[in-house]
Amino acid sequence: MSAKNNVTIDLRTTDHIKSFGHSMYPILHNGDIIYYKKTPYQKIKLNDIIISQKNNLYVTHRVIYKTSDYIITKGDNNLEIDEPLLPESIIGVVNKVQRGKVTFIPETYYLLQSSIYYQHIHSVIKEMERHTISYVLLKGLPLHLKYHQEHPRKGFFDFDILISPTDRDVLMKILNDLGFKRRYDFLSPTHERLMNKSIEETCMKKFEGFNIAVDIHYEAVFMMTQIGTLNPLYHQSYIDGFTKELFNNTVTFQEHDLKCQLLTDEYLFVYLSLHFFHHNFKSLHRLNLIAALIQSIPRAKRHGFWKSVFSIIHKYRLQGYIYGTFISLEKYLPATSIPQWFLNKIRPGKAQCNYLKNYFLTEHIYEEYNATRAGILLFTHLYILSYNPWYKKILVFLQPAVIFMMVWLVYYYVTTRCKKLLRTFL
Repeated sequence: MSAKNNVTIDLRTTDHIKSFGHSMYPILHNGDIIYYKKTPYQKIKLNDIIISQKNNLYVTHRVIYKTSDYIITKGDNNLEIDEPLLPESIIGVVNKVQRGKVTFIPETYYLLQSSIYYQHIHSVIKEMERHTISYVLLKGLPLHLKYHQEHPRKGFFDFDILISPTDRDVLMKILNDLGFKRRYDFLSPTHERLMNKSIEETCMKKFEGFNIAVDIHYEAVFMMTQIGTLNPLYHQSYIDGFTKELFNNTVTFQEHDLKCQLLTDEYLFVYLSLHFFHHNFKSLHRLNLIAALIQSIPRAKRHGFWKSVFSIIHKYRLQGYIYGTFISLEKYLPATSIPQWFLNKIRPGKAQCNYLKNYFLTEHIYEEYNATRAGILLFTHLYILSYNPWYKKILVFLQPAVIFMMVWLVYYYVTTRCKKLLRTFL
């Protein structure tokens, strides 16, 4: 449910309204009093929380995209985006929230949340270094600080760490001692037994009302974490080689008292592009980080940067999986400078280009899907964009984990339909 109100008062004559719903939790709770400031359209920024009017409703959601003509908003807990907003339908920007006897401004809330999150990253990394665990911080607040050079204006709730599987037990003990608990991510015990390797695990902790997650990676993750090895689509030897290179291409980043290992720009660019692909080319904040990384490269070094990126993509046959990132950059962030010679060299085959072209005609970056639909879409991408010929790719459907997932999807679809029919007649 959205943070909506029926239009029973004229917001243009007052400066506050009561919040209903949970679509903007945790920044907005049900029953909060929201104060807003009338703001010229040209001064509204990405990640502002705005109040808009549509028909007989006031809606309070976050700005996720803006052009000179319209704005797109979305509730933080919603999968679907809102319809585009014209300037005249925008009432104002939220600048203060009252919760009971406590009043705060959104920027203070995000600073508090990111500070708590930052402290937990520091605690985990400090213990990892004390136990001499080799790691790379793949994603999280430090990357935002390095490339955007400002504190975030939205919540950060997880960070990704790449480690060797041999260090798993030590890290799990560290996280357990720090209050994190492992999340069970399998569909069933049968699904767990069919997994031929551990790709990723998540540990969660709740602190001061915030959920903090550590995503532990044992390899460069961009395939199907719920299936395991998919050699007919992308051979494990390439993943192993790329993962080894990630460990060997790191730089030390320091912000205040936090010192951590990040990837070099070239390898981070490739990894973030694969991460964007792994999420079906969804979410503008992921694309914004990639664009900020490109802009951070000095102009005198950009030719060498692109040559190194091409070398990595070509070596590990990643053209099909990464090319969609550049289509997205050209569509949503056209100011990002990408040389034409580079695009020509990494362009995949004609059939794959046509598939990506059709995909981006019907899909957009803002809207995300539930886990089931997202998984089906990712498997489709992996299959069609694979470098292997069809007679090799078809063998993927003989893998036990793939067969299990197909059976489970049929079961899920049938039970979901039956439940809908029962609700219709009861």
